[in-house]
Amino acid sequence: MNDGGGTKVYRRPWRPWVILGAVFVGIGVVVTIAQPAGGIALLVVMLGLTGGLLWWNARTRVITSDEGVMAVPFVGRSKHFPWSEVVMFSVQRIPGGRYGGPVVSMSVTGRSVLLRPTMMRNGQQEFVQRTCDALNADLARHRERRPSG
Repeated sequence: MNDGGGTKVYRRPWRPWVILGAVFVGIGVVVTIAQPAGGIALLVVMLGLTGGLLWWNARTRVITSDEGVMAVPFVGRSKHFPWSEVVMFSVQRIPGGRYGGPVVSMSVTGRSVLLRPTMMRNGQQEFVQRTCDALNADLARHRERRPSG
């Protein structure tokens, strides 16, 4: 996603979270109609859960700009890596049954950094690969613009 001014934002797709949120709110509405006294509390909880999921999806992202790459996790501080330290991007797999899956790894001078906001479930290998390819294209564009010598 292009944010203007050469800045690009990479994040998980919105559609699954919006659908899940709509289901949560729909359940809350149905229960509220059936049992108004207890349903209001459930509806409030479902609205809060939906808002939290959508905020989580909006917060976790990878941003590229003229200065470099910034990884923004759900919890914690953002980490910035200047383009001069970035070697390449590749797809790796975080092992684990329920919480593992493909993720973009960034090779930075002397180490590898997993860009956790790009991690998806096992069936989403193609999405992660497209994200990796786009990040490598951003890196190539930066290298083309950088003055040589």
